[in-house]
Amino acid sequence: MTRALLTVFAGLWLAQSALAQDDPCNFAALETAPVKALGWQRVMDCYRSVPLRREDLDSTVAFIKAARERSDLRDLLDERYGWRAALDAFATRAGAGEFPDDLSFQQAMVREHKALKNPHWRYRGPVCYSELVVAVMPFDFGSAVAAPRGGKPEQIIFIESAAYQPELYRAFTGIDARAFVGARVISINDVPVLDWFRSFARDSISFDENDGQGLNRILQNGAYSLRLSGSL
Repeated sequence: MTRALLTVFAGLWLAQSALAQDDPCNFAALETAPVKALGWQRVMDCYRSVPLRREDLDSTVAFIKAARERSDLRDLLDERYGWRAALDAFATRAGAGEFPDDLSFQQAMVREHKALKNPHWRYRGPVCYSELVVAVMPFDFGSAVAAPRGGKPEQIIFIESAAYQPELYRAFTGIDARAFVGARVISINDVPVLDWFRSFARDSISFDENDGQGLNRILQNGAYSLRLSGSL
């Protein structure tokens, strides 16, 4: 599978009020556009223009700490992952200039939650990130075991369907994803597909410490192909 097939874009489903024409966050044209979507880079340029306010960081960290202290898992997960120290470190990281904009802080908060390897502890950022934008890649993947006569059984990954906005994807990339349904996936970005999925499950989904559970999660509908607020 080539890199082009995995290009993602951001769909902005709610237009905002008109701003200055040179403002990257001026999405007013979407109100009359036939395709209500914007390229990923345009949306990221907008988000990167939003400064991080220290009071927002302090308020967010304080709220998360208070919420976790009410959980029966608070001490167990702190012993295993050190979440209290990780949250305290956000102030130091901000002082060191690690968060040049609000989005970088929001992304760091998402990663901190995912590091707990528990799908019940997740962070949803402000609605401007979490409800307006979704990055999609149209393929849904399936898995099967090939058992050639006299050979060793082999797990294969194939494109099960082009379930997610294939027309919109074609408008942005010129690629008709539906033509690849049923094709076997050998590699993604030159990495063997099972190795790629293993790394993606560990680094991006962080659903469970078991790699088999991670692969099962990827193969669920939309878990790999839709990038929502939980994977900003």
